[in-house]
Amino acid sequence: MPDSDADTCFRMAEHARFRRVVDEGVVVVQSSAEVVVVDEVGVSVLERLDRPTSVGQLIDDLLTEYAVDRDRLAADIAAYLPELEQAGVVQRVLCEGA
Repeated sequence: MPDSDADTCFRMAEHARFRRVVDEGVVVVQSSAEVVVVDEVGVSVLERLDRPTSVGQLIDDLLTEYAVDRDRLAADIAAYLPELEQAGVVQRVLCEGA
């Protein structure tokens, strides 16, 4: 996902249920009956996707929590979101106001 997709929005998939368990997160993807476990950073990402959120806003929000270079974070998010999408955890949606 190139940086030009900063305005692309994602949210939790409608058929995915997410819960934080200490420093990890558990997602039950009801449509496939699969369970996905995410680490602490994954929890931070998913907690911000309870509503449509642009990739740019997600990166901005995460930068307030983690001391990391913006370009590195953008690259990591660009790789991570498609993985979550393929697993059925998140979905691309229209950005509000678009």
